[in-house]
Amino acid sequence: MFAICFAAITSIPSSKLCRSLFNQGRNALLRQYRLDFEQALAKANFMSHPNVTTVQALTLFLTCARMSEEKTYVWSMVGLLIRLAMKLGLHRDPADLGLIPFLCEMRRRLWWQIYALDIRTAEESDMNPFICEHSFNTKFPANVNDADLDADMTHHVSGAQGRTEMLFSLVRFHVSFAARMIVFAPDLTADSTQASLSWAERNNMLDELVAKIQDKYLQFCDPQIPICFLTERATRMILTKVKLTMNHPARNNSRACLEIMRDLALRSIEILEGAHMLRTHDKLSGWVWLFEKYVDWDAVAFLLHLTIAAPSAVPLERASAAIGVFFSDWGGRVADMQRWQRLVNLRVKAMAKQSMLASLSTATAAGTGTAAADVLAQVASSTPFEQIGTTGCCLSEAMQSDPAPALDFAYPLNFTSADTTNIGVADMAAGADWNLDNFSFTQGGPSWDMDFDDKVFRFEGPQ
Repeated sequence: MFAICFAAITSIPSSKLCRSLFNQGRNALLRQYRLDFEQALAKANFMSHPNVTTVQALTLFLTCARMSEEKTYVWSMVGLLIRLAMKLGLHRDPADLGLIPFLCEMRRRLWWQIYALDIRTAEESDMNPFICEHSFNTKFPANVNDADLDADMTHHVSGAQGRTEMLFSLVRFHVSFAARMIVFAPDLTADSTQASLSWAERNNMLDELVAKIQDKYLQFCDPQIPICFLTERATRMILTKVKLTMNHPARNNSRACLEIMRDLALRSIEILEGAHMLRTHDKLSGWVWLFEKYVDWDAVAFLLHLTIAAPSAVPLERASAAIGVFFSDWGGRVADMQRWQRLVNLRVKAMAKQSMLASLSTATAAGTGTAAADVLAQVASSTPFEQIGTTGCCLSEAMQSDPAPALDFAYPLNFTSADTTNIGVADMAAGADWNLDNFSFTQGGPSWDMDFDDKVFRFEGPQ
């Protein structure tokens, strides 16, 4: 009960609205329900005698506590949660344990919520996930509505073809599983006794995931329904971020041509525009809490670095608008001031680079060769990448094939204002854990916003 109350207060988008409903501030209520929840857990002796009910409560609490509690506390508690879940055998498929059909579905749902929570908190804490693939065999939950489940049912449900109340959660589970396999650090493959995947294999896995999600779930979505719209947009953003990470030159140690960089720049802009839209669109206000703590560090850092290194690879007007909205949204609101200052410095360098290029263009148009040469010398002295050769595009062996096509779903996915004005007001139950937010995916490679080496942009050909 206290975990549910804590989750309900978390989902209220503002302290003002909370005070109008309960005559108390949001933070005060969160503190009170956290204290009540922790006392109830202690009375239940949950560590020595865990049960499914206490693990469900702890999972719900930690999923929401990410928005208000210190991340180290949440990360540590998730580790405890996973140990308790394994003590209860949630990591083993319940059908193999001979449990009744209803309990099988409840245990599968709970395990996969814990799995997705592990992925998300690992990313937020700059750590690797606790759970390895070889450590569990629990199947995905069935694609059914709650009304299709009953404590007395005698047959296992097979799952429906189409949209159910499990839409958001199932898509989230599939994406979390794929992200763990594709993105996180190579040492995890050794821990899970699996061979490390090549760049081509990871791209194929991502393509297969997109096709599967489209075929099983998204083709049945109505974009006029807010939860469907949210599911599709958030999924697109996560998969776009995975694609960006896989092709980032710092991760692949490859020489990248401008065509590849232009594609990555557009993907970064999509992420920034989409995240802003999900946080601000009035029809999605019920899910704003999902995004209020997420900062798009990686996408904006990549755009700023690319603007400095190769401005011709960036649609500067659109990128500047997206970056400007990012700084407007988060100015004065972030806790990590060291990382924020790093972005501020990058933005200053990017704006200076654009200003010099504009001066060069003006001087060239005016026919003042000496002035143009002076500006060009300034640009060259500030260029943080090596120019190698004059023509062609040499990529590493892993990237010699054509870049993968853009992700495609059943309906348009551009993040423009015109595309987001037709969301209907149809309602769906929002009682589930709608935690399909965005991943930063810094595991296994350099941090793009803190420890980025500008020289990873090693272009061949004219810049």
